[in-house]
Amino acid sequence: MARTEDTAQSVIRRILVSSTIAAACVLTASMAVGWATKGKPGLWASLLAFAILVIFSLTTPVVFAILGHQHLEPKMFITIVMASWIVKIAIVFIALVLLGRCDFFDHSVFAWSMFSGAIIILVIEVVTILRSRIPLS
Repeated sequence: MARTEDTAQSVIRRILVSSTIAAACVLTASMAVGWATKGKPGLWASLLAFAILVIFSLTTPVVFAILGHQHLEPKMFITIVMASWIVKIAIVFIALVLLGRCDFFDHSVFAWSMFSGAIIILVIEVVTILRSRIPLS
């Protein structure tokens, strides 16, 4: 049975859905582990890691999905995507700097939640793109 060709929108949609489900799974697991090992600070760390993970990992696919419906020149499309990426990195960097000074959450649970979530979402994105069947022309 031959697979049909994908569109860029269908690939982005699959990435968004899969990444959202993965982020929710990471949140659930990290909340359970954080609460069991560190109590309330571990729970806060899980919630903060989830928020930053969602901002960091889902912003670019959302921008792609929104811009995909616009009829933009390629230069404008890439400019907007790169600008959103730079803004996203700045927001995450500022959040991490500010959170580094806080002591109401456990930093080790936060770091492991962020790391595991980022790896899982990156794997989802790579596998989804590698399995896509978008024609070159």
